[in-house]
Amino acid sequence: MKTVDGIDFASEFSAPARRVASKAKRKSNRWLLEFVRSTTLFIIATVNGDGSLNTSIRGGPSGFLKVTDGELEFTEESGNMLFETAKAVQDNPDVGLLLIVPGIYEVVRIRGKAAVAVRSHASDGKCLAWRITITEWYYHCGRALKRSGIFKPDVVANDVELKGALTKFVRDSDSFEGL
Repeated sequence: MKTVDGIDFASEFSAPARRVASKAKRKSNRWLLEFVRSTTLFIIATVNGDGSLNTSIRGGPSGFLKVTDGELEFTEESGNMLFETAKAVQDNPDVGLLLIVPGIYEVVRIRGKAAVAVRSHASDGKCLAWRITITEWYYHCGRALKRSGIFKPDVVANDVELKGALTKFVRDSDSFEGL
């Protein structure tokens, strides 16, 4: 098997279609604005100062992620209190996001530069306020989500044994030792 370093992708695979090769956008449009307003879930990727990759998930009701003038904004009220994503942004502001709207198979991929600040919040006193300057975004086809069956009710994990094992794993702090 060839490693990524040894692969000449141009000779091994056909070239992407012109519309695919040129899909990355630098300016927002009406479609992106509407997609962001409808987003209830996104995955954010960061790289910290020692080069370690981190991915994390954020969610909220439609409208929790705001977009204005080429920037995304959201607040983060609580979490596991490790602040891995925010700490990574202090070292390296580059982020990647994958925006998901339930029931819509297409997703939006965003690259940007993030900044995080601590703000006062009425409910518990403090929250993290995020601002991400979009450097590039594009629509990504929904084939992977369609193949996964993620939005089909019959695919949802109904296995009581699996759910019980996962619940026990999370509750049992010793389960995390040796991972």
